[in-house]
Amino acid sequence: AMLDISLLHKWLSTALSVIILMQMIAQAAWHTDHPLLVVPYFSDDVINRIGADSTIPILKNLFGLDKPNIEQARKKAIKKLLEMTVFDEHQAVEIVDVLLKWPVLQPRNCVLCGANQVFEIDYLQDERWPKYINVESDTSYRMLFTVELVGPYRFETDAFCPRFHKKKTAGWIVIIGEKDTGEVLCCKKIPPIAGSKQLTVPFRMPKRLGRHIFTAFILSDSYIGIDQEYNLHCEIVEKKISKNSAYENF
Repeated sequence: AMLDISLLHKWLSTALSVIILMQMIAQAAWHTDHPLLVVPYFSDDVINRIGADSTIPILKNLFGLDKPNIEQARKKAIKKLLEMTVFDEHQAVEIVDVLLKWPVLQPRNCVLCGANQVFEIDYLQDERWPKYINVESDTSYRMLFTVELVGPYRFETDAFCPRFHKKKTAGWIVIIGEKDTGEVLCCKKIPPIAGSKQLTVPFRMPKRLGRHIFTAFILSDSYIGIDQEYNLHCEIVEKKISKNSAYENF
């Protein structure tokens, strides 16, 4: 209900805060805590040994747990964890298995579509020299992209929430908003993803002309520390009125 009211009033900051609250409830942890503290047996001392700036996706990459040959990577990760920490083998095995279950989501093939326009979006472009695309004011557009889960548990739809009181599926929420105005343009709730899924997110461009930086947030409703955001740079121009529309208005 809190999220629905936030979206009804187009409050971006409030909507994001509500989703973070959902994550904290599912994981029984504060979002201000270090993201690795949700991993079993991890403490501040262990985190400092591994790397204070580490996150779960970074740790999975460090241990090679995002590679195709997962059995070999799993053995190497357990060995590396034993070398870096004072964990025993049983604890190391449990930690690695938890890391394997933690989802990593990758977006691909992002496209922005209008009635007569199609733009390929380079969502990884250098923010220092962004390329703006021309879009029409007060016009409906659709953002199309594919999201893909990475790892051996990519078809697992149940969330790993050992402190939550009941079984929970891992859903996702996509929000497109503008940070400068604090406004939500659209929100789409995504059911659990098994493997990969193509998403279509419709929204309407604002009426205000000029340059805008919109942000697409891909948020988990269950996990802390794996949310992603990508910028969409747009130059909003006057909406073109077709001849048919002009005759209708006349």
